[in-house]
Amino acid sequence: MGGQSGATVVSSFSGEAWLKGTQLVDFDMLDLVEPSAPPVPHEEATCPGVGEPTGARCPRVEVATPFEAAGEDGLCQGRRPPSRRHPAAEAAGAEHAAAGDALLHASKKRELRREGRPASARHPAVDSAGVEGAAPSCAGGMESDGEGPSAGLARRRLIATLRQGHPRLSSALDGAPAVTSDVVPRVEPKARVLILYDRRDQRCRALARALRVEYGHLCDFVDHTAAPELLRVAGALAELPRRALVRRGGLSAVLPSGVFLSFCEEDTTILAWELDSLWTLTFPTPQASRALEGACFLRPPRPGAWREATLLRKLACALGDHKFAVIDDALREVDMEALREAARALYRNGAMRRGAVSTDSVYEVMAQKHALLSGTGTDGEPRQWSGRGNFMVSCSDADPREPRVGLLSEETDALVSALKSGCGRDDVSARLAPVTFREDTMVAAYPAASRARYPKHLDNDRHAVLTAILYLNKGWTPEDGGQLRLYMPGMYCNDVKAEIPPIANRLVLFWSSEDNPHEVLSARSDRFAMTVWYVDGPKVLARPGGPSRLAPGHPAGRIRERIVYPLV
Repeated sequence: MGGQSGATVVSSFSGEAWLKGTQLVDFDMLDLVEPSAPPVPHEEATCPGVGEPTGARCPRVEVATPFEAAGEDGLCQGRRPPSRRHPAAEAAGAEHAAAGDALLHASKKRELRREGRPASARHPAVDSAGVEGAAPSCAGGMESDGEGPSAGLARRRLIATLRQGHPRLSSALDGAPAVTSDVVPRVEPKARVLILYDRRDQRCRALARALRVEYGHLCDFVDHTAAPELLRVAGALAELPRRALVRRGGLSAVLPSGVFLSFCEEDTTILAWELDSLWTLTFPTPQASRALEGACFLRPPRPGAWREATLLRKLACALGDHKFAVIDDALREVDMEALREAARALYRNGAMRRGAVSTDSVYEVMAQKHALLSGTGTDGEPRQWSGRGNFMVSCSDADPREPRVGLLSEETDALVSALKSGCGRDDVSARLAPVTFREDTMVAAYPAASRARYPKHLDNDRHAVLTAILYLNKGWTPEDGGQLRLYMPGMYCNDVKAEIPPIANRLVLFWSSEDNPHEVLSARSDRFAMTVWYVDGPKVLARPGGPSRLAPGHPAGRIRERIVYPLV
């Protein structure tokens, strides 16, 4: 690929890629039942950037990176207290304890082989210190060897209760993954999901173990009651609300984008959905990406040069063969600047409203559920998981709020008309034949503060045939995120076709059908775009109330959305 302007193979915006290839806690031997002895008291943990302490303050330690080696002080100190260790190991002394550690280590190796995970994915203390000198896992050991009948019954009741509230983890709660590696390969992700949990809580330990069984290759686990572990991820948590993530009896998650999920101990539906999406995501090879960029990205010598027959045919071939096309430097610089200022003014003046996929969409249902559990309302905390997080407004060509918006539709109207009439590809012209109207221009803002995004969706619910998007973001870098991710055909296909950075004056065209499921990745810098949908005229007219939508303007009080105009 040629530079940042092309389609990227993978998203490179994970500025908080603090979870690449390191596992903090070993859950292979995670205990689900508290031992009979009283637990060792914990001090309230805190760390720089996470929040102010309510108890003793952990020392401020300068950490170059979240996973910088901290020596022995960065790991759980010593072995479990004698009251927490297996009685046989306590009685037999250090020799038997070392033998027991060797058996646990061998068991761990067998499980790693079954999962297909390399040894390097283990806890660093195990790899560096060997069997006899290894530091114990911060998660603790499995206490089930000596549990009595009452403890076993309590454990079974807990698992049965959790299975009802967390159906996706039903099999994993019993220790068996629902999806095995021979069905869906466990490919190491580019960035991991951080799971924060209260190890002293039985329910959290059970859920964390189930997540480890099902999604261990995608997650890193941190016991948030242990100050050394929090220090390791201080950078990842610096801008997030501590009260939402570090809670007594709580389990939370931080996604690679920096968005967080809280109250997962009550419901793991959203977390499991995010992890399943991350698990099944596949990307094209670098060679395929370069070939696609050469076929679909047009860089004309000047704005409007697409009108030349050669470039117009290349544009049509991209739409016909690959279902999308990109034109860089699409408008005159003065027009792009005017549109950029118009978008920013609409957002700054409060003309935009929060985006929503639809009131009954799976995204909105999950967002409402998360807001209800967290008790923060629909707006929530900054960077709290939501269905979308963007803001938008629809503007007509001569909208008094921003009449400059018409500069875009004037150019896209001419482009679509040329593709309909004589582009050299009959299949493209035929597909555009029913396009006789377009909607108002939608102006959208994606605030970086909330890591705004737009999850995977299609545009065909509005009878759209072609989607045209102009990006307005000067100085955009891959670290800023916000890429348009196009998928291969089929809403449930998770094979990525291309990721298109939203750089200024870039116009993207793609079919609004199942050919192009797409999403907007989380933005780390304020992101602005304008979208025009070209619609199937006969279908729009056949809809209830369709003819009234052709008249400019709506009755007072109705949102100006989906007004369509004749295509000239």
